[in-house]
Amino acid sequence: MIVNAPVNMLAAINDSFANTVALVSTRIWAERDTPVPDYTPSDGPAICFKARDDQYDEEDAVIWVSYQFKFYGLTEMTAYDLYRAFRAEAIPYQGPSVMNIVKEGGGQSLLEPETEWFYVLAFFGVMFLNQ
Repeated sequence: MIVNAPVNMLAAINDSFANTVALVSTRIWAERDTPVPDYTPSDGPAICFKARDDQYDEEDAVIWVSYQFKFYGLTEMTAYDLYRAFRAEAIPYQGPSVMNIVKEGGGQSLLEPETEWFYVLAFFGVMFLNQ
């Protein structure tokens, strides 16, 4: 059975990233480039993430998925604080299906061109056990 990486990543965040979840509540969306249409930054910080690439080992026992994450906030600072909270919980994390998480790059503050919402763009690689 091939692991459903977005579902497993979302489960890891919701189950184990207490500080991140305290900031975003349910405002985290998998396989999205931008938040859902009815979201605005005044609702509170939010996270969107989507897979960029995946690789399997020879036995399909391990899957490496590269993710793009966007951390939204009402201000540049609240977006960056969310990114830092996530990074602090992600880097040491290991869980039932997650072997490890590494920061691949980013941490760059940007504005969405159409909405001018503040967000921090970052990339993380996640190694999943294919179970």
